[in-house]
Amino acid sequence: MNCETHYLYKEEIPGGQYGILHAEVSTGIITFADGKRISNSPPQYLVFNSFNEAEDYANQRIQSHPEFEYILVDSQLKPLKILKNHEYISQLMAQAELNKKKKRWWRFW
Repeated sequence: MNCETHYLYKEEIPGGQYGILHAEVSTGIITFADGKRISNSPPQYLVFNSFNEAEDYANQRIQSHPEFEYILVDSQLKPLKILKNHEYISQLMAQAELNKKKKRWWRFW
């Protein structure tokens, strides 16, 4: 599914439609679907005609891009669901725990 050719990014979501925000799992920073960070501008929502279509898109992206989470919102910008790859998050947390346990030779005091 190629979001650049099938879907539109908009700052507002028309009534009866749904939007998705892409965000980095590790930082929570809002991005475009390609991972480029949105800077100095309002968030851009990827707009869908139905909730199921938006959810299907997010579930497909979770598998191919686990480093992102997907926030589904309605036309009032109310968050309805946050989808993320929990296995990927568990791996990040385990790696962070391992890194925390490693003592560097210069940090003995």
